[in-house]
Amino acid sequence: AAGGAAGPRPPDVQLSGYRRYRAIQLLCEMMAVESFTTIDRTPGYTERYNEAVQLVNLGQLDDAATALGALLGDDLSDREIASANALLERVRAFSALQTRADEAMKLANAGDIDGAIAILEPLVEIAPDEAQTAEVRRMLDKLYDYRDFQETYNRAVDLFNAGRYDEAATLLGPLAEQAPTSRLRSMASNLLKEIERID
Repeated sequence: AAGGAAGPRPPDVQLSGYRRYRAIQLLCEMMAVESFTTIDRTPGYTERYNEAVQLVNLGQLDDAATALGALLGDDLSDREIASANALLERVRAFSALQTRADEAMKLANAGDIDGAIAILEPLVEIAPDEAQTAEVRRMLDKLYDYRDFQETYNRAVDLFNAGRYDEAATLLGPLAEQAPTSRLRSMASNLLKEIERID
């Protein structure tokens, strides 16, 4: 039956690669800061600092922030305070953006594409560096593509249900070839095949 044509399911957008990439970026940046610092260290500082860096590398951002906060409670030199604060600020900024991005993806995977887009769009302007901005844009592009597909596919379903098969086929043809994922292309192709059987 025409009414049985199901709408598309939400996209499956994963962030694990994003987390890992940024953690490694942070690690490299902070290690570079340490590499050109030749001043004497407060006893135990370097070891504890590196432990916090390793937590960042593992993606354990809350633990890293806690470790850095504890380190800053010690009697440190101005250079040590600046170095630990620099990493702490980056960890907090990354963690805050990650939390918002996770919220957006939960909405997307629940079918609320517009809600996910509404969360992500402001993050483009406040992301703390170019790599994170690029990642947010990548996620947005995926959601824009999916939203465009969903709108066009749903129009085609309405036309199909109304018996306007030629018009529905006109919309479905490009989707069957150019939809952003193979699953979505299959959805459009299957509805096209149903129209061909009717014709």
